Formats: sequence, C-alpha cells, structure tokens
Amino acid sequence: GPWAGCAGARSSRGPAQVHVVALGADVRTVGVVPASTCALAPDGSFAAFLLEDRSGVTVLDLSNGKKTKLSIENLKITAATFGPKGSTLYVTACAAKDADRSDVFTFSVGLHGWEDANQITNKPKFKVDPKPLPGARYILYQTATQDPNAGGGRSRGRRFRRFRSR
Repeated sequence: GPWAGCAGARSSRGPAQVHVVALGADVRTVGVVPASTCALAPDGSFAAFLLEDRSGVTVLDLSNGKKTKLSIENLKITAATFGPKGSTLYVTACAAKDADRSDVFTFSVGLHGWEDANQITNKPKFKVDPKPLPGARYILYQTATQDPNAGGGRSRGRRFRRFRSR
C-alpha cells in the first residue's frame, strides 16, 4: 500500500525516534527506529535512518519490516539519500574524529542484500546534501570548507541568509 513519510523529533524524555506509518484502509506503524533523520526510497521499498551516534544507517525494508545496519569502518555518516530507483543509498561520511573532509559513498542492494560501501568521491572539502539525478549518471552535492555537522548541529563553513518577504 501507499507509505507515509517519516519524521523524527527529539523528546525531552529521551532520544529521537522516527516512525514509518503505512496509509490506506489499514493505517499502521511499520517501523520505529531511534534516529532523528530519515530518507525514503522513491519507489517506496526502503526507509533509511541515520543513527543518533552517526555510526551508520539502519535500512528498513518496507515490504517485510526487516532492518539492516550499514556502516563504513572508522567513519561517521552525516547524510543519506536514495537514488531515483531506490536500490542505491548515497551517504556522506567523514572521519569519526578530527575530520578534515567528507566523501560520498554508495550502498547498493543486490541479490543477497546490501553490498559494502563504494566510495565515489575523493577530493578535499566536506560534501553536503548529495542529490542523485534520474538515470544514475550524475550526482549533485554542495561543498563546505569546515565540517557542517560540527559544533552541536550549527552549520559552519556555509552561510545562510534569512530573507523577509515584503
């Protein structure tokens, strides 16, 4: 059936949890994961949850509720998004301590489940907000000179301006 989006919220009573809810005649919870960030595959097959400690991503198969943890040794994952077909998960990851850069990696689902990560960038700077384009031939991302995830969630290295409508 059709799937709702997923959203997380931090509670004063504990860590954030993301809820995935199936919509339709039978509204029901498909999964709950301790996380604050979630990405949905465009085809509705998977949801990916960024773990609170950034040690990896939990992927929830929405057809059967099976959870799979994906990680990259000695790296913290800072963002996750699915490719257009839903069979590839793009993540940005950096060193767990004293990071001076991040790179984009992919996890692909194969015949026997999720495969090991494949690094697709290898240049200086922090990669931010990866966006794979339809056709799987291109990916867009922003760069920052400082870790945008450092400093308790404050963005560093990128400037944002707030504009008021008149």
